[in-house]
Amino acid sequence: MGEKIDQFCNTLREQLTAADNQLNQLKTQLETASQQSRDAIQHKIDQAKAALDEQKRKGEEASARAKSAVEADLAETKQDIEDWKQKLEIKKLEHRANRRESQAADAVTVAMAAIEEANVAILRAIEARMDADDASQRAGA
Repeated sequence: MGEKIDQFCNTLREQLTAADNQLNQLKTQLETASQQSRDAIQHKIDQAKAALDEQKRKGEEASARAKSAVEADLAETKQDIEDWKQKLEIKKLEHRANRRESQAADAVTVAMAAIEEANVAILRAIEARMDADDASQRAGA
């Protein structure tokens, strides 16, 4: 049991670390955006869109799995679970544990898709601010 929990926690830790790294990259992009050229920003937007498309695909798959898992959870009552524990129905308890671990991993995947979406939105905001600043400078000149 301890090994499975450790493996599950390690997988979640890796996914959360990846999400944290993405957030740190967003912060760096914001800090350096004013120093970058319009072409560089557009290139980053294109890259972010591609990453978003992939992450959205994963998120949609994860959402579908989560919906299925919720339906399975609704079918199980607390009494069923207590009965499984009392009767030592290991396979049923294992299946439930595996499904719950998958639910948690899927929730992280959906969250990562939201981070990618935020990345695209931030880059588009930077691009829009650059457009506004350029127009303002031309109007003032």
